[in-house]
Amino acid sequence: MEIKDCHKCKLSKNRTNIVTGHGPTDTQTMIVGEAPGKQEDEKGKPFVGKAGKILTQTLQKNQIKRNQTYITNIVKCRPPNNRNPKQKEMDACKQHLKKQIKEIDPTYIICLGKVASQRLTGQKITLKNKHGTFTRTTQEYGKRKAYITYHPAATIYNKNLTKTIQQDIQKFKQIKQLETQ
Repeated sequence: MEIKDCHKCKLSKNRTNIVTGHGPTDTQTMIVGEAPGKQEDEKGKPFVGKAGKILTQTLQKNQIKRNQTYITNIVKCRPPNNRNPKQKEMDACKQHLKKQIKEIDPTYIICLGKVASQRLTGQKITLKNKHGTFTRTTQEYGKRKAYITYHPAATIYNKNLTKTIQQDIQKFKQIKQLETQ
């Protein structure tokens, strides 16, 4: 089934656009959030709203070009009132995410927030304890290197996390550089 024809869950009923992924298909780095927000639903592209601006600024401060990463979400349609996606919604979208990961074939996946981190790793992750660390995705996502950090939207509600996310992305970049030399 093509993603544009997907109606496997209730999220499809109220969407304006399916928000697939965006970025080059030959990148080592994929960034995965949880779900599209209002602006993403309107524009059909991931991370173009407030959280997207924060993500872009964070990447820029660490000399990472956004257009050199592939960005997507766990679910491709916006949950109402920006709530977290439900288990059955994530299950319905799983085939789309698996296909994206297989096609992009990234070495690294940056998991933004608890939902993406837990979904991709299969672990009960507490961001307070695990942010800024690597683990692996589950077998179903190819046992790839998964880097855990907070979702950029978290900084909207807790400004103290801005520095934490900056440091996490800086650490990711340093480790990636060491591994790819």
